[in-house]
Amino acid sequence: MRTMSYQQLLAITEEIEAINLTDDHARLGDLLQRRASVFATLKGRRNPQASAPVTADRAEGAAEEAVSIIRRIQESERRCQAQAIRMLATIKAELGEIRKGRKLKRAYGDSSVWGTA
Repeated sequence: MRTMSYQQLLAITEEIEAINLTDDHARLGDLLQRRASVFATLKGRRNPQASAPVTADRAEGAAEEAVSIIRRIQESERRCQAQAIRMLATIKAELGEIRKGRKLKRAYGDSSVWGTA
């Protein structure tokens, strides 16, 4: 069922969001692989299979639930992207400070970097 796959995708995306700020790169890599696998499954299920007949009410309810889950997935993805952008800005600032320290060291020697004259 598509809704079940969307629920799996939502759970994985929320888990990624939760550990995104940690340094658990192995866990994050595993989650990203699982997420890609669920996406591939969803992509492969585009053509509906002929199974039990679906009533209009049941189809409408399932569609509404799927849309709700997809919106939650998108919101979680936006939060993950915002987290990643903030982390990138922090890393860039830290690298800038490191580069600045190296330039000072080259120009003035060790005493300028450590504040000792």
